[in-house]
Amino acid sequence: MSDNKVYEKALQQANDKGYESLSPEQLAAIKYHSQQETKEVNSDDYSEAQIRDIKERLKHGEEVTPEEQAAVQGKKLDEQSKVLDIVIHGVNDLFMKHYDFKEDKVSFDISIRMPNIREQGRIFALVSSYTGGAQYTLPDYWYKVYYALSLLRVCGVNVPKQLASDDTLYPVAAGWLVTIYNDWSNWEQRFRY
Repeated sequence: MSDNKVYEKALQQANDKGYESLSPEQLAAIKYHSQQETKEVNSDDYSEAQIRDIKERLKHGEEVTPEEQAAVQGKKLDEQSKVLDIVIHGVNDLFMKHYDFKEDKVSFDISIRMPNIREQGRIFALVSSYTGGAQYTLPDYWYKVYYALSLLRVCGVNVPKQLASDDTLYPVAAGWLVTIYNDWSNWEQRFRY
């Protein structure tokens, strides 16, 4: 995909879902893209004083170059990324998603809180309990199943009835749990700890 198409897709997603929905690659595509030219602009090459000057010129309707406009946009993204990169308890620590497994005629909403260090330990202990201590020898697929299940047990805020009890879980749920694990993992990787 060309740089312009990546930029346009990322910009559309930012407008539709907000900057927090963007991957690091999409944020970089917006940050380093100049709208008038296909030249990349690194906003880190501009000092805070230069950015303030460009903003003042824009505010007064003065002309600025496409590179200067892109630098201002890049700095704005940098500031938003600083907030998004850090888990803030009660602000951005909740993963929420709607799932529709049409082939199984099942749909549900799920929300999971980001585990703190103590909860992470409980999750690993529960994975070990589910697998009889064999979690390191399991195929990746089954590790994801048991990690997602443990995550739901420890940090699940909204756990659907289909996944609420270990006694009513059957192999069909394994595919759902792997999907939840993959989505959760992608969401969790946006943060620095």
